[in-house]
Amino acid sequence: MEIARFLADLKTQFQGEIFTDEPMRKHTTWKIGGKADVLVRPSSEEDLQAVFRCANRYEIPYYVIGKGSNLLVKDGGIRGVVIEIAAEGFQEISVGENGVVVAGAGVSMAKLAKETLNHNLSGLGWSAGIPGSLGGAVMMNAGAYGYHMASYVTKINLVEYIGTRRQISKAEADFSYRHSGLMGKPWVVTSVELALTPVADVSDEIQQMKDWLKERAAKQPLDYPSAGSVFKNPEGSHAGFLVEQSGCRGMQVGEAQVSTKHGNFIVNLGKATACDVLSLIEKVQERVLQNSGHKLELEVRILGE
Repeated sequence: MEIARFLADLKTQFQGEIFTDEPMRKHTTWKIGGKADVLVRPSSEEDLQAVFRCANRYEIPYYVIGKGSNLLVKDGGIRGVVIEIAAEGFQEISVGENGVVVAGAGVSMAKLAKETLNHNLSGLGWSAGIPGSLGGAVMMNAGAYGYHMASYVTKINLVEYIGTRRQISKAEADFSYRHSGLMGKPWVVTSVELALTPVADVSDEIQQMKDWLKERAAKQPLDYPSAGSVFKNPEGSHAGFLVEQSGCRGMQVGEAQVSTKHGNFIVNLGKATACDVLSLIEKVQERVLQNSGHKLELEVRILGE
């Protein structure tokens, strides 16, 4: 790979931040991961287009991440360029008329939920506890308490890997449970248009949001680094329940542990490696399959070598 030439070219047209040999543990909520050859934080769609054009020109592989909340990076790190969509250029929230909100892909779900409620817009209180950013939440159709992002999305703005801009509708996004047609496609979400409901009084929803956050703190291991839910819920059941019923609560490999609070969380007790986590995932999947017949599928994304 021609990393040096790629960097020299990119620096002539890029306004954001550029890091080399960057430890990915700094960019994932699991606090795990080897070094990326290059990590960039674009400050605008133009920056993002420049990264794609330069990477394509020098045949450098690239990987797009948000806040790293649903991500496991392997211990060997990432060859190529990691593009982090969490910079200031993707943090804007614009509130229009009739409940229309346009927000950048890097906006945290907690910030978006609180900001829209502050504008008397109902709909996103349930999402305040989702640890990731809007772009990632839309890509995987994140949800909680019976709600999901697909109910509120109307349009999605993208930058394609070839460096062009594009907008698609909700129908084109092809949403389903914890999935969308955006995943695995050659583009990255840059901003999202949402349709929320203007109301006179949001006090009840604000209280409900606080109750949900309190419940989350009580039931989830927020005192240790994790990636949120590791496994998708099988149809008709719950992954955490299956893990706990299979006797996996507290199971440990190295410093990776199935949380004693919630079976669908694997926590980093301090110095866990990706190898520890992957080994533990395999053990849990084997035991759940033997005990219940359910083959648990991963909800987390895995990158690196």
